[in-house]
Amino acid sequence: ENEGNDSIPIQNSNFGLKGEVRKYFEDFAANFTKSFENSRLDAKNGMIYYMPKKVPSLRGLKYIRCGLFMGECKKNRFEPSQALAMALKPEEYKRSVSFKAEDICVEKYLRGETVDIEDAGLNGWTLFCVDEFPLGWGKCNRGRLKNKYNPNWRKL
Repeated sequence: ENEGNDSIPIQNSNFGLKGEVRKYFEDFAANFTKSFENSRLDAKNGMIYYMPKKVPSLRGLKYIRCGLFMGECKKNRFEPSQALAMALKPEEYKRSVSFKAEDICVEKYLRGETVDIEDAGLNGWTLFCVDEFPLGWGKCNRGRLKNKYNPNWRKL
């Protein structure tokens, strides 16, 4: 059973995900099996953070980053962050694929290439894992995973 049903959709967040930011994040968050406390989600300039427990309101304060960077809303969609991918376990996100370290798909992913996967019905943001450890995100469409691995981390 999905443990996250009581936490998603986001309601009555003290930090206040509102409007389009809320809508785009809710669409993405529907795939979590991990629970996130709604009151700990915050948006700053379209970027969504999962705040530490018992943090006071930061409204009006200038800060660079606080909490886990979940991702950002841009171009009418939510794009999950590399930090979020690495903070999850494969079973905490419904759409995840895992390969053995020696699989050629892992090498392709690390180089930033598109990867073919067996599950052609898997569409949307997908967590790419190696031996059950997350590496990053990809966007799946009809059995092809378009690589969203951090370009600065790619293997040349």
